Parts: sequence; C-alpha cells; structure tokens
Amino acid sequence: MNNDHRIRVLIVDDHPLMREALIGLVETEADMEVVGQAENGQIALLKVEEVRPDVVLMDVYMPVMDGITATRRIRAEFPDSRVLILTSSNEDEKVAVALRAGAEGFLIKDSNRNEVIEGIRDVARGNKHLSPEVARKLANAMQMENLNDQSSLTIREIEVTERVGRGMNNRQIAEALFITESTVRVHIYNIMEKLKLHERSDLVDYALKHPAP
Repeated sequence: MNNDHRIRVLIVDDHPLMREALIGLVETEADMEVVGQAENGQIALLKVEEVRPDVVLMDVYMPVMDGITATRRIRAEFPDSRVLILTSSNEDEKVAVALRAGAEGFLIKDSNRNEVIEGIRDVARGNKHLSPEVARKLANAMQMENLNDQSSLTIREIEVTERVGRGMNNRQIAEALFITESTVRVHIYNIMEKLKLHERSDLVDYALKHPAP
C-alpha cells in the first residue's frame, strides 16, 4: 500500500445487507475507501483485476466460487491485493485453510467495529491479523493436524521416526529394531510419503517436534 493514498477496499459477500453494512463501516474512516463490491468469488476476481484494491474483505461461504478458492486465486494472480477473511464460520480448520490459501487475516462476523477497521489497517500494512478467538482456533486446528499426522503412522513407523530423530542411521535403526536396512528404508519412505516430507532432515525436525508418546 502506498503511503499517499487511502486504503482501497473491495467488499465480497453474497448477502446484500452485509455488503451495505460493511460499505457504510469502511466509508466512515477517513483513511479508507470502498472501490467495489462482489457477491461471489468469481466476480471478486474480475473486480480485483479492474480496481486493484489494497485489501479484499472476503466472506468464505458463497455460491459460484467460495472465498477460500477466490483468496488462493487473488494471491496468485494479484499479489499486491491482500485478503482479510470476515466470515460467520466458527470452524477451527477453516482458519488454517484460509491462511494457507494466502489470507493475511481472519475475523469472525461478530467482531466489533473497531476490530474490523483495525484488521483492515493491519493487513494493508502487510501484517497478519487474527483476533484472539481466531488465534485460538488456529492453534486448535494445528494441534488436530499434528494428532492426525501421528495417527496415520503404524507403531513400527513411529519407532523408526523416533530413532531418526535421535540421529541414528539406517544400520543403527535396523540393529535396534532387529530388522534389515532395506526394511528401514521402506519404512522411512512410507513415513515421508504419509507426512508429505521431502528430505531426511525434514523427518528429523518432525521427530523432534512430535516426540513419541
């Protein structure tokens, strides 16, 4: 965002009354202006290309194209436009999904006026913005992902992972578990596929962050 102009905001929501309310809210701020509105993600993409907003205030659940998909497209095609999610959704996993899609902030629609305005300003500056409630939800989602990662491994794979984290090589792991080195290599390959890791060093990091129970 340039320092010499007002924050240009695009409002994206499929409910006309919500769009009107948000437009009225933004327009009361001297350092902001609404440069457009859209009722779904597909129209939002066209509007972003047309008006190049600094901040897109984006709902999640919309027809034609949802807010998460639109966010991913906007961040890929128009990286100068930042996205602040404002939704009624209280699902923990939606927070993590939205941030992975490229959103810089996430607020719930029952946030008060000041939280929304500060969120727009924060995101326009290039900062991440999460309300305390949303930050808690993100932590919950990440914790559940970690549990899911662990539960996808067999007992033997957990044993191999734990020893990789100790810095043991394949021969040492094979001797410790009374299996062959080739079996160790197969286990490590399967573990890394399940956890979507690419290097052995990634597996070491994972093992250190997720000690075996």
